[in-house]
Amino acid sequence: MENTTPGIMADVFMDIRTAQKAAGGGRQAAAGPGSRRILIVDDDLDATEELASFLNWRFGAEVAVTDSVAAAKSRLADSPTPDLCLVDIRMPRESGMTLVKELRARNAEQPHIIVMSGFHDAGAMETIEQLHLPFLPKPLSLKALVDLVQPFLEDSPQRLAPA
Repeated sequence: MENTTPGIMADVFMDIRTAQKAAGGGRQAAAGPGSRRILIVDDDLDATEELASFLNWRFGAEVAVTDSVAAAKSRLADSPTPDLCLVDIRMPRESGMTLVKELRARNAEQPHIIVMSGFHDAGAMETIEQLHLPFLPKPLSLKALVDLVQPFLEDSPQRLAPA
């Protein structure tokens, strides 16, 4: 596996701040009852928190972040199923593909899954294609992110936020 993008998520910070500033810095949408739920699983917590902030700002989604597959499994066991999971492939200890396969084994339809990576892994790419999952290369393009996320959030059934 080779790293094809040094500083994988660094450009995301600038793009997010630029998008928010262009919109006047105000929030476009607010999370609340009926909000979509997103789970981001990525070991780059600084960039992931920024990404979560952007998804909340852009879609009014309730966004949770975990930094490992184990933490994601624990969160999924204790919380309602998210509408969408953004899962990084390459993480310490356990591959994000492990989580993807387990989620699909439980339910072929929910949650929707988008796989992310800044590395090329032929085996993972083959699995992504077999499971017909969308792939988002890092560094993330906000346009590509919005284009991929928006249809999944619009397609998901309305769910009430946890009390």
